Amino acid sequence: IAATILYAFYWYRADKAKQAAQHFGVAMVDLRIGNDDKAKANLNMIISEFGSSLSAEQAQYFLGEIALRKGEFDNAITSFSAYSGSDEMLAAASEAGKGRAYEGKNDYSSAASSYLKAANNSGATQQAAEYLFASGINALMANDNDAAKSAFERITADFKDFSKLDLVELKLAEL
Repeated sequence: IAATILYAFYWYRADKAKQAAQHFGVAMVDLRIGNDDKAKANLNMIISEFGSSLSAEQAQYFLGEIALRKGEFDNAITSFSAYSGSDEMLAAASEAGKGRAYEGKNDYSSAASSYLKAANNSGATQQAAEYLFASGINALMANDNDAAKSAFERITADFKDFSKLDLVELKLAEL
């Protein structure tokens, strides 16, 4: 009997995950064709009905992206902050999304901090260098020269092939 109950439980979870993935696929198509309102409704439904699924975790990120596109910066920050998945790339992208939202609000200090967190979650990738660059630029806009210098120095030390290295070195010379 226990084996039957266990089997039924795992079958039910697998079926729910499959349903969530199907709805998520529809939402992604809607996003691609610019139907943000329909995608948003689908993503919200995924979160409410399939809350513990991988698709629900990913839906949270994409709700942030939709809010950013609409200029709803506080909603974007809320959605990106709610991402709690295990995908390191999406975790870093969520932090960077918060950075973009804070930029939209002209809160450059918070933007710099979010981009720095994104860089720290990205490993030694070119994306980490981009996040560090954004952190440094936002720190400059917030008049935090020490934070800007720290971000730019990390780029010069760890990302010698960064496409904007000349600009980073120029900014460091100015500091």
